[in-house]
Amino acid sequence: MTVPQIVSPWVRIVEEPDRRLLDCCVFRDSMRIWHCTGALAGTGDQPENPQAGPAFFHCTGRGIGERMTRNPDITPAMPTDAGKPDADTPDGESVRSPWVHFDGRGFHLLFVRGDGCVLHARSADANRWDSPAVEAFTDTQVVGPSIVRVRNLWCMYYCQQRAVNDELRWCVLLRTSLHLTQWSPPKVVYVADAADAGTGLAGPTLVRGPGGFYLLLGYARSGGEGPGPVPAKVLFSQRHDRFAWGNKSCLSQLTDVGEAPFVFETTGGLYLARVAAASESSGSAVEIARLQFDG
Repeated sequence: MTVPQIVSPWVRIVEEPDRRLLDCCVFRDSMRIWHCTGALAGTGDQPENPQAGPAFFHCTGRGIGERMTRNPDITPAMPTDAGKPDADTPDGESVRSPWVHFDGRGFHLLFVRGDGCVLHARSADANRWDSPAVEAFTDTQVVGPSIVRVRNLWCMYYCQQRAVNDELRWCVLLRTSLHLTQWSPPKVVYVADAADAGTGLAGPTLVRGPGGFYLLLGYARSGGEGPGPVPAKVLFSQRHDRFAWGNKSCLSQLTDVGEAPFVFETTGGLYLARVAAASESSGSAVEIARLQFDG
């Protein structure tokens, strides 16, 4: 059976020696500039401007295999929610899992707030997000969401714990949208094996490949551990909206890809991005490698 494999060395494109990165997103704009952004550990505020609010790191570069230049953090304008102080949000105003898409006219940014609210923002400039984000939907858990285009629909996959046959299990949920604004109700597309009940799942990423669809499913680290070698399970299905439960659809594992692998495409093919340790002492980095289907 054909399986995706990492076929190149890991190349470091972003390095944050003093801050811990949690996830990453890679995209390209109309000027063919590459961008990399992602969440920072903690509340997400900027050390140089504590009043600026939650932020994502942001780097840019001309070539995807080159070290990127550090830019000011992206600070999305949060919606005003009168009557609900920030302190009432479980994680304050922390933000995770940014995803950016350029549609030819402007940029769309979707990200997750600490209370499980998925927010959507628009901007003509990938560096500035002045218009307040609006709520796309809210769920009890939205862990490691990723978004991919399947035919005429945008598909968002994310992880969540649910009661299945009176047993708490990790599941992958799917929501769809035509225009990245309104999203369908969630559909369970995968239920993890009972053996995975004690291990959090994260970063479900769909890839179209030979014969069907491949879902890369990362494992969340426990206890707030930093970047390290974490495998990703590779699932296969001929349908993008249903994978056999447990390990029935499991083909293989990709080693050392981190908690939230991110797949993106260039003219040279598919690439996988991961968050890794910048050094043995501190910091984080973003590294990329070629992803290819054997056979």
